[in-house]
Amino acid sequence: RDDTGGLDDYRLMGADLSWKPRKRTTFRAEIARSESTDAGNFISQDGGLTFHGLDAVGFTVPDAGRGGHNALKVELETTLGDFARNEILEASRVRIYAQDMDRGFHSGGTILEQGRTKFGGQAWYKLDDKNSFTLRHDAEIASLPRVGPTPETVAINPDKLLLDERASYVTTLGYLHD
Repeated sequence: RDDTGGLDDYRLMGADLSWKPRKRTTFRAEIARSESTDAGNFISQDGGLTFHGLDAVGFTVPDAGRGGHNALKVELETTLGDFARNEILEASRVRIYAQDMDRGFHSGGTILEQGRTKFGGQAWYKLDDKNSFTLRHDAEIASLPRVGPTPETVAINPDKLLLDERASYVTTLGYLHD
């Protein structure tokens, strides 16, 4: 925000790359940088009668929403048979990914993703035309400011840059029969 409380000039820049080194293998990468904020972000917990700002998620960085903040995402998806001819590898697909978004990075719909690093992968094995197994693992590490449960508790927090770091991990094994 500028000195009068208004929003600074917002800018969003980005690039993406897609590379297909083999017939069934694709690597993707995206990088983006935002400066300032795209819009105010609010939440209502009483059906729209009152609203509280969500911008504390991004505005507790030392530059308070000014300056540049980055986001990065990389992904690799492949059928393992691209690398060696083998019946098991031909029936196996793998996807891995990683994503990191700075607190203070603003782009449409990203306010609740700020300050999070996500990574994981999924492997599929096709037994036959009707049956397959899936193993998936996802992880998320979030470095978030203490922003609640009320605006009053945020205001009395002596250290506005104090972060809570949380991690969550989920692993699932699935079986599909068509």
